[in-house]
Amino acid sequence: MGGTHNTSISTGAYRALKMLLGEDTPTEELSATYEWAKLEEVVLAQLPIDTRSIFPHLLQDQKRQLDEYAFIDEWGITWRRPPEHPQYHMVGHPLAEATIDDMGVQNGLMIKPELYRTMIKPLHRRYIEVIKAHTDAKIIMHACGSVVDIMDDYIDIGVDALNPVQVLAAHMAPRNLYQQFGGRIAFWGGIDTQKLLPKGNPDDIRLAVRDIIRETHGMDGGTILASVHNVQSDTPPRNVLAMLNEGETYSPL
Repeated sequence: MGGTHNTSISTGAYRALKMLLGEDTPTEELSATYEWAKLEEVVLAQLPIDTRSIFPHLLQDQKRQLDEYAFIDEWGITWRRPPEHPQYHMVGHPLAEATIDDMGVQNGLMIKPELYRTMIKPLHRRYIEVIKAHTDAKIIMHACGSVVDIMDDYIDIGVDALNPVQVLAAHMAPRNLYQQFGGRIAFWGGIDTQKLLPKGNPDDIRLAVRDIIRETHGMDGGTILASVHNVQSDTPPRNVLAMLNEGETYSPL
């Protein structure tokens, strides 16, 4: 949790977690758009978390508030949220026709695989080639939703890990992914944030953690255990602790 801004925790859930841990420090927000919280070392040190984030300096002071529910960020993107709803939605973008990395939705790809291979894959390949030519960096591809139809393409262009693994999306169950692609790419995520973490109980979450660890035990490349996406504000802090503690203590041997 907190290793990337896509598998981190929202400010509301983070405040609740800190309260459970007995920490009353102010919570810094990395992004008002997605309510990403900046995890403090005093909190991370109390949790079995191996990763630490490195983020560029964020220009939050350049945000221009339009009204109570909308603002324009430092990139000129307009965001709005419905009343009584925590999440903002993009409603205006200066590059509205540009392509982004997210390629999947709940039931499949946003576009046909052939279109990805023709229009986008060459750009992704060149981008990754330049990085790997000059650094030893590992490449994490962020792609929400079901991207199973282009997983072989991601592997072909040098992607080292997929983040997140949205397990409730079509054909994205961990067992299916590990059987088809295990050993060729690592998986970052796997603990559902749509239903399990906010609505399950700690025993449900411990069971899910055990299942993923058992399925990936001994597999080359392996998995980085984390929430599917950012832990949302309606997630009980005891469920977050159940996920982390079970990941640290469970062994399939």
